[in-house]
Amino acid sequence: MIVALISAMPGKTFGKFCTLDFNLDFKVNNSTFFRNYLDNDSVVRSLNDSILKIGIENIDSVVVVSYSSPEGGYANNVLLSERRAKSMRNFFNQNYPDFKDKLIVRQGDESWFLFKDAVLSDTVVSDQIKMSILEIIDSSDKPDLKKRKIKNLDRSKTWNYFVNTYFARLRVSAICLSYNEFYYAIPIIEDKIALNLETSFDTLPPVQVPFYLEDQRKELRTFVAVKTNLLYDAVTALNVALEIPIGKRFSVVADYLFPWWNGGVNGNEWAFQISSLGFETKLWFLPTHDEYKRTALTGLFAGLYCFSNMYDVQWRNNGCYQGELWSAGVAFGYAWPIGAHFNLEAQVNVGYVKTDYKHYYPGTEFEALYVDRSRTGKVSGILPTKAALSLVWNINRKKTLVY
Repeated sequence: MIVALISAMPGKTFGKFCTLDFNLDFKVNNSTFFRNYLDNDSVVRSLNDSILKIGIENIDSVVVVSYSSPEGGYANNVLLSERRAKSMRNFFNQNYPDFKDKLIVRQGDESWFLFKDAVLSDTVVSDQIKMSILEIIDSSDKPDLKKRKIKNLDRSKTWNYFVNTYFARLRVSAICLSYNEFYYAIPIIEDKIALNLETSFDTLPPVQVPFYLEDQRKELRTFVAVKTNLLYDAVTALNVALEIPIGKRFSVVADYLFPWWNGGVNGNEWAFQISSLGFETKLWFLPTHDEYKRTALTGLFAGLYCFSNMYDVQWRNNGCYQGELWSAGVAFGYAWPIGAHFNLEAQVNVGYVKTDYKHYYPGTEFEALYVDRSRTGKVSGILPTKAALSLVWNINRKKTLVY
């Protein structure tokens, strides 16, 4: 029991503007919100408890800014920040629909400011190296150049140290909850009164908060893709290929090219006959699967290929070659997702080519074809062997994510 003298303007209220900050973390190169990752679960429960105690009607705004850590390419990290912002918007819309116009979600950038804080607070790296890193961070260089300069300081040793030690906390969505805390004036009391201020506050029971996994619980796993090179199709060189992903980074391809027609007088005036079977292995570098929640066959790739074929090519008196050919070399390309089940893929191949050929010539009225024995031989060399713009149909199945 204590004695207090309280005086105020009767019937008046006043408030204080307050903020609370929360950070939710993301896995590397991933925009899916995992509640069981690091301490996300306790942060979500703390956020929910705060909202219940403050009251939605007293909340002025909720600002969410999503960032990516600086490792990796800058362009990919900007897209990653954008997708994390979308994931956070869906999380709040799912769990707090009453926020309505109070919610502001923004795409951030690479979290260089957090990297700088980590450098300043670190006690392991030498002061000389730290000063060099801080100068690079504060410079006007482009982000990818900053990363190369930091890696070049000591052959990536310090860079790898910061990545392994701090960067897990740099892939973050920062939440700022702004609200008004109101106080109520009490009428003037002339006499001293005894007040019992030994008030106990009951703790709100923990509330299970559902989190955004409505369409993140499942991803589309491509187990086979069927594709055709539209450039070949445009000149009636019908073709089909099957591609099977192996994990998220590798795939194998088998393709078959089969234009096989001839025509004109006696069927000897023109011919476009190629039978080709090829195989290819690919390594995928920059997957872009987040948009459609697919896990393979998108982004930048490089590969090795080999193929062999038989051919007969003639247009009236032009061309008129038959032979066999084989080639092996390297492939480069990029695949864009254009829907949940389709890609558009561009590719070029360069490799060693060897062919045995023979020339022939048609008779006067194309009554027959005659071998020109003076024009047979072999050709070999390094040449471009393929240009492709392929339409890819991904045959997917849904896979439930395990948490």
